[in-house]
Amino acid sequence: MLKSITLEQLRALPHSVIVDVRSPSEFADSQIPGAFNAPLLDNAQRAEIGTLYKKVGGDAALKRALEIFGEEFKARFDSVGEILGVAIGDLDFSAAVEAVKKALYVAGKDVRFRDVSSSVEIKVQAPPLVFYCWRGGARSKSTALFFHTLGFDVYYLEKGHKEFRRQVLEFLNGEKYPFKLCTLYGLTGCGKTKILQKAIEEGVPAIDLEELARHRGSAFGQIGIPVLGQQKEFENMLYWKMRQWQDAGASLVYVEGESRRIGRCQVPQRFMDAMLEGFHVKVERSLEERVALILRDYVEPVPREQWLREAQRSLESIGKRLGGEKFKELREDLFAGRDSDFVRKLLVDYYDKSYLLSRADEGFYHALMTDSKLPKF
Repeated sequence: MLKSITLEQLRALPHSVIVDVRSPSEFADSQIPGAFNAPLLDNAQRAEIGTLYKKVGGDAALKRALEIFGEEFKARFDSVGEILGVAIGDLDFSAAVEAVKKALYVAGKDVRFRDVSSSVEIKVQAPPLVFYCWRGGARSKSTALFFHTLGFDVYYLEKGHKEFRRQVLEFLNGEKYPFKLCTLYGLTGCGKTKILQKAIEEGVPAIDLEELARHRGSAFGQIGIPVLGQQKEFENMLYWKMRQWQDAGASLVYVEGESRRIGRCQVPQRFMDAMLEGFHVKVERSLEERVALILRDYVEPVPREQWLREAQRSLESIGKRLGGEKFKELREDLFAGRDSDFVRKLLVDYYDKSYLLSRADEGFYHALMTDSKLPKF
């Protein structure tokens, strides 16, 4: 019998390779973190099969799908071999193709899968492969059967991506998280993100929300970041990170204080509530330290022309809030190359004034940080 695996078992399976066999458009919409796409059908072929199914019937749709599979399976699965370092084309795949053809059939209106796998020796030295589709049905089982017959160690994910998304939303919006959050607050440029990144490198339970959203959470937060995060992707990765820390037995996870919207992504309201319910740490740095950090980490690494172009666009987006004189002064500093002056004025005249939590009552905070050492609670 083919081996199935649950999401909980998947997280605990070391060094597995997760393969999404849905179409590229399905994968782009949402995917399990760390998965890569090896679609059985591309977008046009999926539409073609769907049209055949509606207009002609399941038998015609399955026949055409198997024709495509027989013609293109090598090209579809070469990417899997590349990830594993195995030349798929060098294997004897005739038996694998025939096994898939025998396993699929139509019952009523549905394409179904009968398990025709036999006891096959694992003869390909590669990490375990985990395949998933939308519901854990014919697509993932067929691909698992194909690679099982070739001699790979394979699984298919029970209930597929649909169950994954159900668990994501249920967990993120649940009444109680399995650990407390410790949130770092502080003025822009005080190094909160760097503190979290260092903690993550050292194995300390922490989650970088800005990294997951691919945005730094401000008017200038997209500079140097070519692709913005998407909501489902953000939710999926946040869930996955939280589950990993839960599985590791974490009782406290460090995060950075954010507004609910980070770029295109919204932090779940339950997560925002959990930040307020947990521990709060105020990170303090001098203005000159903050200017130096921003220059070093966010200005200097970006090619100059790109920095000027994107900084100008961001500056224009807050022009009305700055007022005409401040906007003109900042723009002159920007294009005159007075980066320190530009950053310093931007902090004082825009960021510090808009950072409401910086003016929170001191009783809000449980600890003060003036270095990079995280407090323990």
